[in-house]
Amino acid sequence: MTEWRRLKISRVCGGCGAIIARGEPAKFIVLEGLRRELLRCAECAGPVPPDLPALIETDNAIEPRVKMQPLKKTAMGFTRARLSDQDFTRRILGERD
Repeated sequence: MTEWRRLKISRVCGGCGAIIARGEPAKFIVLEGLRRELLRCAECAGPVPPDLPALIETDNAIEPRVKMQPLKKTAMGFTRARLSDQDFTRRILGERD
């Protein structure tokens, strides 16, 4: 499947290696079995369709960042620091306190 679109960011043509500027038309090629789209500039792919719409800018609101939990607090639950070697040995042997 092929489709002509205008680029939202500058990218490199997969055919000739030229830089395609933001807002310029490019041909996107999707092949079965590939996850990414192949990109070709107007010189490599041929003439651009005359009815290609202009790049429409959208004002995407940036989502607020989620405060990350410190790694130290997360790692404490997964380390053996909470159990001493004696406690660990007792647990293996089945002894009770």
